Amino acid sequence: MLRLMQECYEDSLWLLRYACNGMLLLQYFKSGKFTNVTIYNPITHARKDLPPTPKYCANWALVHDASTRKYKVFGIESTMKSFVFRQGETDWIYLHKLATTAEREEVTVSKIICLENKLHWIASWFSGFENAEIVHYIYSLDVADDEEHIKRTVIPFKVQYQHYLSEVTGSLYITNVFHTSLETWVLKDMGKNLWSKCCSISYGSRIPFHSFVPPIDLEDSTKFLDQSKIIKSENGYLSIYDLKGTRKIALKRSKSGVTGRYSPHINSLVSWN
Repeated sequence: MLRLMQECYEDSLWLLRYACNGMLLLQYFKSGKFTNVTIYNPITHARKDLPPTPKYCANWALVHDASTRKYKVFGIESTMKSFVFRQGETDWIYLHKLATTAEREEVTVSKIICLENKLHWIASWFSGFENAEIVHYIYSLDVADDEEHIKRTVIPFKVQYQHYLSEVTGSLYITNVFHTSLETWVLKDMGKNLWSKCCSISYGSRIPFHSFVPPIDLEDSTKFLDQSKIIKSENGYLSIYDLKGTRKIALKRSKSGVTGRYSPHINSLVSWN
């Protein structure tokens, strides 16, 4: 990563947008503006700068298409337009616009999750203008057939404004973030859209939402929150806590120009080219 960082200046940084098979999808932020995205392997230093994106976008996924054994980068704009860059091609391709009504012009998109060669994300917007309520749906896109229709599914329980979509051991989870507590739901049957609340926990203080890290592996969904972590930056260290407030480990913080949501990472020798 240091080799890549040498190209940064004091007023610029790289934002970590996604990771797949040891490769990082980074977006350059300089002088108050987001620019192009880059695929980078911090072990081999292999780097692939992608062409300029069609428009500004902060919602990304770098995935391996199991049907073609090639990689794809997906972007979803706040206006709910989606586009893709496919390995071996030379430019972005627009796919879909998912919402067209005036009240849905700006949509909040969650982290994009890849599960069983499909992308899933939560889209949220305000319904109506008076006494507005936040409406949430899960959208799904087939990675192999990315030009096919995108499926929209109603979430059969109340989703909080702050929520976290995650995948652990082949299952989708939605964690609702309250002021001082968390509750997690697991998708039991995707075909029947059957969800079950598997666990909840009180944190004792305001939840640092952007520092929440779900488990890497899980055998029992009721232990989801017990095995989740909170990462805090304090006194030059990144401290990892469980949700009971017990500090598990403290890591010396790097002074590099990379930022983004904390996420586990596994090194590899994979490259885009």
